[in-house]
Amino acid sequence: MLAATKRWFRRNRTPLAIGAGVIGAGYVVTNYVLGKLQDARERMSSDRIAKENLRRRFEQNQEDCTFTVLALLPTATTNILEAMNTERITYEIQQMKGSAVARTKSIGSTSPPSLSAETDDDGRSMFSVSVTSDAGLQTSQLAVPTSIAAAISGDGNVPVDGAQEGDALSVPPKPKKTKRQLWNDLTISSITRAYTLLYTLSLLTMLTRIQLNLLGRRSYLSSVVSLATGSAQQTISLENNDDDGNNPEHYYGSDFEVNRRYLTFSWWLLNRGWVDVMQRVETAV
Repeated sequence: MLAATKRWFRRNRTPLAIGAGVIGAGYVVTNYVLGKLQDARERMSSDRIAKENLRRRFEQNQEDCTFTVLALLPTATTNILEAMNTERITYEIQQMKGSAVARTKSIGSTSPPSLSAETDDDGRSMFSVSVTSDAGLQTSQLAVPTSIAAAISGDGNVPVDGAQEGDALSVPPKPKKTKRQLWNDLTISSITRAYTLLYTLSLLTMLTRIQLNLLGRRSYLSSVVSLATGSAQQTISLENNDDDGNNPEHYYGSDFEVNRRYLTFSWWLLNRGWVDVMQRVETAV
């Protein structure tokens, strides 16, 4: 039995060797292909996770940009609205209309004042000024000196006290704008304020989004680098390596000063830049 088995193996050793080689090669190739497929699957999964993470970070960054712009809007609008108070000009026009209507009504309801001469106890000549309404009733009566009465009646022969004249000349009346001038000021102020708000808010939105996207890019790159180097360095370190002041070029590149100035441009626009925008718009209007 053993001799027959030996003779069979001796006769078929070449086919057996070839078959064993084929089986071994197939096993090796199968394991290699399965390994490559597993690597490709893991790589696709990691790429999908990375893209999802990037998309989620981008959407979160855009939401942060929107909330930041909404938080900065009151500061920008308050300064511009306080500098160009269009409502005050509107109120002055309304007051002018109201005073004109009241003056027209008072002129139509009262007659011109009448003057009557009297002599007081001191022997001074006095005038009695009385205003009579349309119904013929005497509404007021006031005794005034002759000099003031003569001034009222238009008599230029009565002398006027020099001190009173000097006081009247020392305080010049404040010139009032006409209704046409107020309407012109209202038009210019409204257009200037509208375009100033439009330009300022557009610049603020653009700069804020660019700045936060730059910061988000830096945060994403730092997280990717930390994940890439995490497998090689498994030890926990208590050293603070996030201090940008120690080596700013490591985080921002060689243009660190340019980035720093650009990131502070929003503050300049909110506090000082809008004045320049307002002046340019007002000059154009």
